[in-house]
Amino acid sequence: MDIQTLPPRTVIGNYKILKTLGRGGFGVAYVAWDIQLERNVVLKECFPAALCRRDEDGTIRPLRAELDAYYRQAMVDMQREARTLAKLNHERIVRVYEVFESRGGLYYVMPWLEGGSLREKMEEAADAGQPIAAQTAIQWLLAVLEGLQYLHDKGIVHRDIKPSNIMFDEHDRPVIIDFGASVMHASTTVTQGEFSADYAAPEQISGKGAPFAGTDLFALAATTYELLSGSMPEAALRRMLKDELVPIDSLPGMESLPQPLVQFVMQNLQLSPAARDKSAAYWREVLLSVLPCERRAVLRNRPRLLPYAVAAAVLGGLGVWIL
Repeated sequence: MDIQTLPPRTVIGNYKILKTLGRGGFGVAYVAWDIQLERNVVLKECFPAALCRRDEDGTIRPLRAELDAYYRQAMVDMQREARTLAKLNHERIVRVYEVFESRGGLYYVMPWLEGGSLREKMEEAADAGQPIAAQTAIQWLLAVLEGLQYLHDKGIVHRDIKPSNIMFDEHDRPVIIDFGASVMHASTTVTQGEFSADYAAPEQISGKGAPFAGTDLFALAATTYELLSGSMPEAALRRMLKDELVPIDSLPGMESLPQPLVQFVMQNLQLSPAARDKSAAYWREVLLSVLPCERRAVLRNRPRLLPYAVAAAVLGGLGVWIL
């Protein structure tokens, strides 16, 4: 039996494990059933495999006594990640419901986004032999850029934008998840997590220069290149040795892409951070220009805060607090 992950039907806190959603070097994500509120949720568990192990009864312990302090720091880092998320209030950013400790481990609870991931949508399109239309890609991009604009305005760089970290809600709208690698500009502390080399900007790989808004835009441009063409752009690590990036509109079937979309992809895949020195808000305006006027007006003017924020504001005036 694999005791690195909790088996289905395990109860941890108020949650019953349904299945393992994914496992990385620093944690495990599960789909779980909220016993009290009767809904599916995602449970993220702090489990840095190089630092800890799980006993038969599910208790997490450091691999060795001398690793205890490092494991405790990993828990602190994950709690910081959860707190960062809990302070954010935007419909394009995943929310945190609860953080708790159980059986020696730390967990936080997020909504289950039933629309699946962008990676899954890309795989479905590839299996069906139907490329994702440019207009559809632009609609998704605008939503992700809106979320990134909100993050960057808060001084947060995600650092790991990729297809599996973009999920879709019940209305088929993108939501950014997994802030394990995020950086608060106001702090020098990096939360636990690893960036994905295939989508990482040169400054992440070399360690020369702090991640900034353009770091996330590089990853989003690489994601968009793959989303539209079905092919990954050449990774930054290889391009740093010899840059042979093929322009996306030179690829078969990509010749008729709207130029603002080509511009977004190619400028944000520049190796030089200075060449990417544009904001998410700037690129939203560039891509909005491709849409029909009426759709453009709706996206520019609609409210961006989550509905419960409005309720909190109203009830707050009556002396009622909503958590």
